[in-house]
Amino acid sequence: MSDDDTTLFPSNRPEWRLLAAAGTIVGCLTAVWLPFGIIGFAGFLYLAVLLRPLAPVSQPDDDYVRAPVDGTILSVDTGALNVDGDEVTVICLRAGSFSSQLQSAPVRGIVDSVIWFAGVFKTGKDGTQMSNAARREFIFETDSGHHIGFIQHGDSYARLLMGFVQEGQRLTGNEKIGVSLFHARLSIIVPAQFDIKVTVGQRILVGETVLASLAPLSAPQH
Repeated sequence: MSDDDTTLFPSNRPEWRLLAAAGTIVGCLTAVWLPFGIIGFAGFLYLAVLLRPLAPVSQPDDDYVRAPVDGTILSVDTGALNVDGDEVTVICLRAGSFSSQLQSAPVRGIVDSVIWFAGVFKTGKDGTQMSNAARREFIFETDSGHHIGFIQHGDSYARLLMGFVQEGQRLTGNEKIGVSLFHARLSIIVPAQFDIKVTVGQRILVGETVLASLAPLSAPQH
């Protein structure tokens, strides 16, 4: 049997490291005082629910941008400008409280860049994202040459933002690209010419709901 077959934390399950760390903490709490261990075990079970594997979804080679998580659309901001001054649309969404917090690649293509922006883990008084909040930004280049942005936002609750992909990596659309704990906001940034297929308040399903498309679809996908 090869070394790869006996790896404790397989490369396709990076979330196992989080579960292993949580299990170690639960063991320590149990050794200190049994009630602490019971509370810690309950937290471990909730973490296991949040990190449950994503069901594989077959995705065609197209210009569809699909939901990276199960959750809800928070806002759709058309007419925004990116750092290069180009007009884009920003789709903000949030994963469900009991949905898997693992994030699937929203498009097929190449990971163009992964950038960490240090900042505060705090939510604005009106509940909106603060401009100086911590975040991790991914830029993907599709096979047709379009650039799609994906942002993990840190806030008062979401203090653990992890990325599982590297620059130059090719994505087929089924890879886990990261995780945000807990209940974090996410943003998808698409070129202005893309046709937006979702509305505010809409429930979305990972890998199935089409958020935006370069080619018009007959109807919104749920």
